[in-house]
Amino acid sequence: MNLFRYAITAVILSLLVSCSTTNPIFEGYIIEKREGKVYEILVISNITKDDIDDKSKEDLISEAQENQSAYFAIDKDEYDELTVGQKVKVWHKRVAAETKPPKVGATKVEILEESEKSVDN
Repeated sequence: MNLFRYAITAVILSLLVSCSTTNPIFEGYIIEKREGKVYEILVISNITKDDIDDKSKEDLISEAQENQSAYFAIDKDEYDELTVGQKVKVWHKRVAAETKPPKVGATKVEILEESEKSVDN
């Protein structure tokens, strides 16, 4: 019986560890950068490149509050490399602050598409 409990415990622990090492991925366009106590980018997923070009920054931020988006905390080196208008893929932690849009810690950011338009950060 003790061997059975040990086996079940080992299986449960291995599942928990394997699930916790996989970070979710979020893909979208950077519509805002801001720095304060932390460096953050606001990424929204359900917009097009034309939306970035045609809408004001205020309209995009307002849209982000209602749609699939998140602020991602990143390190300064990544922050300096990224620009508004870039399409990115963000690996992030699962826990999010309960805000609209949510705030999440990013573990990795990959640029998928460069920004063609110079946008005021």
